[in-house]
Amino acid sequence: MCQASGVVISHFALVQGDLPPLLGALIRLVIGVLAVTVIIRFVEKKPFATILSLGRDMSSNNWSWLLAAIFVGTFLALWLQQVALKHANPAIAQTLIATSPLFILIIYAIRGERVTKRSVLGTLCALGGISLFFL
Repeated sequence: MCQASGVVISHFALVQGDLPPLLGALIRLVIGVLAVTVIIRFVEKKPFATILSLGRDMSSNNWSWLLAAIFVGTFLALWLQQVALKHANPAIAQTLIATSPLFILIIYAIRGERVTKRSVLGTLCALGGISLFFL
């Protein structure tokens, strides 16, 4: 329900408010970061110390993957989602966005990690569920 209502509200704001998709993505990211920053203070003791400690222990290769994931998976994906919601039917756009499990297998293969039968089966189940929208 939350996902569907968020898509409908975003589509309405982008189309009726003549809001550029990049600005819509920026607003969503800023509000999301602020909300997480406020919530994490109540949920975890010394959350930022833990984050800094984990960051110090990461290798440069892991930092590269993390920064790529942040850019592609958060910023670029959200921006392109906003473009799709502005220029397409929200139901079709959201259905296409839901195909992300397929790309996880590709990323695993690129990183040289083992793709198991179980993960392929899970991805096929997710794509099968998505395909039900088109029947």
